[in-house]
Amino acid sequence: MRTLVLTVCCLVMLVIGFIVGEGHSVSSAAPSSGWQIVYGTTTVGSSTQPQSIVVNCPSGHVLGGGGGVYYPLKGVAGGVPDPNGILIWSQPLGRFAWEAVGVDRTKGHSWAVGAYVICATI
Repeated sequence: MRTLVLTVCCLVMLVIGFIVGEGHSVSSAAPSSGWQIVYGTTTVGSSTQPQSIVVNCPSGHVLGGGGGVYYPLKGVAGGVPDPNGILIWSQPLGRFAWEAVGVDRTKGHSWAVGAYVICATI
């Protein structure tokens, strides 16, 4: 499901770019004159306290979108997240950053929170 959401988000941003004349591919590679995706994750931990991460657009870019994800990494049968691990929120912070916050209330599970921003050249 996370992959589907990321894919749909990227495709929507790509289509919007073509509509407004910014027909560049979405890539996490080196910055270009169009869109750029920047990723980040928290340190893997097993705390039952929330973890948060903020990912910023590089200089000269403005936020076009973003998202967050909860990553269950250990102690989860078959790789399926248990109901105690959730992404609490995922939201923009102003014009240049995205924040994601997650928590896993099951003791002993290793997990992390990730976020990404889709940035456009100003």
